[in-house]
Amino acid sequence: MDERHMVPLETTEGARIAASGSERVLIGLALLALFGAVVIIVTNLVGVDLEASASGTPEPSIQATATPRPTRSPAPLRQMILEPRATTAPNATPSPPPYDQGYWIRAEEDLAVRDRASLEGAVRDTIPAGKVALVSQPASAPADGLGWVLLEYPRNGSWVATRSGGRDLVTSYRQELGVESGWVRAVVAGPGGFVTTGVLAGNWDEPRGVVLTSSDGAAWSAALDRLPLYGSDALVAWGPVGWLLSTGSFGESDPARISRSADGQTWEELGVLPLRDAFSCCFSLVGSDFGYLMSGQSSDFWYSANGVAWREMSALPWPRDRWTYVTAIPDGFIAWGQTTSAFWNSNFQAAFSIDGRSWTAVDGGPTDNQPRVVAAGDRIVGMDTDPSDGSARLWVGRISDGMLTWRRAPGADVAFRGAGVAALVSDGERAYAFGWNRSTGRPTAWVGDGITWTKDALPDAFEGVPGAAAAGPTGVVVVGGRPTMRGENPILWHRTRGGGWLPERSPVFAMAPDRPADCGALPANALELQSRDRLSLIACFGDNPISFRAWAARCDWCSPEPDEYLQPAWLGWTTANTLVFSLISDRPAYTFLEAILPPDLDLRPEWQGAWVEVTGHFDDPAALTCTYAQPDQVWDNGYQGIVDDCRRRFVLESVRAVDGP
Repeated sequence: MDERHMVPLETTEGARIAASGSERVLIGLALLALFGAVVIIVTNLVGVDLEASASGTPEPSIQATATPRPTRSPAPLRQMILEPRATTAPNATPSPPPYDQGYWIRAEEDLAVRDRASLEGAVRDTIPAGKVALVSQPASAPADGLGWVLLEYPRNGSWVATRSGGRDLVTSYRQELGVESGWVRAVVAGPGGFVTTGVLAGNWDEPRGVVLTSSDGAAWSAALDRLPLYGSDALVAWGPVGWLLSTGSFGESDPARISRSADGQTWEELGVLPLRDAFSCCFSLVGSDFGYLMSGQSSDFWYSANGVAWREMSALPWPRDRWTYVTAIPDGFIAWGQTTSAFWNSNFQAAFSIDGRSWTAVDGGPTDNQPRVVAAGDRIVGMDTDPSDGSARLWVGRISDGMLTWRRAPGADVAFRGAGVAALVSDGERAYAFGWNRSTGRPTAWVGDGITWTKDALPDAFEGVPGAAAAGPTGVVVVGGRPTMRGENPILWHRTRGGGWLPERSPVFAMAPDRPADCGALPANALELQSRDRLSLIACFGDNPISFRAWAARCDWCSPEPDEYLQPAWLGWTTANTLVFSLISDRPAYTFLEAILPPDLDLRPEWQGAWVEVTGHFDDPAALTCTYAQPDQVWDNGYQGIVDDCRRRFVLESVRAVDGP
């Protein structure tokens, strides 16, 4: 029997005749036997099933269970229930700790290196005038007007006073704060609309996480703004009790707190996960008709039917130290894991679970490193990429007796010939695929039932690669972009009832400008160059030549062979055409720039492990012709991203050996 649509049985009240005396005896014996069985089970279990007893309001209760006593039975699965916390709601403005960024200084006169931040501290060494040091300014530095900094190099852990008598003893070269594009982590659909999580545009050291909601995809509002999290930590899913949101927090031992919402706009904090290992959560959060599944970066997986009580799922059919990806369909969960520990190995196997607890291995089906599965009508539709040529492959799945089986649908592949696919979603009846033309880079879309597909043309104004999308009863949403060197600058598009596409009326994600308000001057030395934001330099000065002195070394991480997919090949990093530069000679690991030698400039032995004076430039004209021909690869902001990556490369014009900096 096809169990794709499972209906739980319920008992109902009805009339019956009174029980006889013999029946009462039999019932009593049965109850006694049942009680004995329960006692045996309880004595062999550690903990209880929290999902059966959890209420809507969490109470301080059970942590992850203690180490089980020795037994021949498999170790019991850990269980936990959310802990309450008397703190602000999830939409409160956080108070992040001061950002302690290392930066370089140059001594203008001899500096005493002390064992503590006090003039009474023992002098360990001296930094001579003209020498450089790598320092940080932690919050623990005393505010006595002496400008104490903590040394990272040289004499790591020592202190230096950078002011005396109201004057500076050093020149500081703090890192210029470049603006980063906003980005969307995910778009999720529910019965009443959509919820999106992402990060707003801003300085890279001040991530601003945001949760957006929309009823139809046309107009969006910030449900939670300025979240107490690092932006990438916001996870959202729709399931049996509505929207569930997991957010990280600044400087707290609690790895995540869970909030719930019925409409995506008003959120109620349920509590904090009682896990003390941040790597136990929260890499992904997905929901099905049966519950929610949360995965951690350390291969921990937790299932919940209500968002309050969580239970560790049973073992997957691959080692716990393998990379694992989980997705959900209405009827259950599908997990993919690597079969080897090598990150670059693309051999994956899959497993399926209806309830998020017990798993069965899946043979065949989509198994590359970006599998996509949805339910459309009576079909389960899967899509992956053929590793031989990068073309899309279609699969049709079926659930029976709690197992998922697949068969290929090669006839459906024809619609995607010559294209790459980045996203696959479904509104329950129809499936929608989004990708790009591999020849032109133009974004495109398809709509179908899993077997028959037609192109659903995106407007000419649609830019970027449509990598995030969602579909539900109220419509279809896909994320486009307004690509710049800063990133994709996302904008949300929705499908109209007539089948067309329109962007959101008032974009939530502001554009991150390439060019800063103040360009400053072209860097005059290596210290100034290392402190500047590269994209600002390119936007302000293009390919203007920049000269400096630095310690040069060979590129140890570069490949000995050119990248076979990059054109022009000479703009790729190789051991034969790349020099790396440092501000100091005894610690070449402190590199601040990698530079490429053009075809007419050969790498010489005397330039390696020596001080050199060089002239070069960013934004080489050849960068505008950059392409990357790997069949299943495209940058987040489309083919323009490949060009922008090449524009960031520093191309040398001349190199000569010198005596010192």
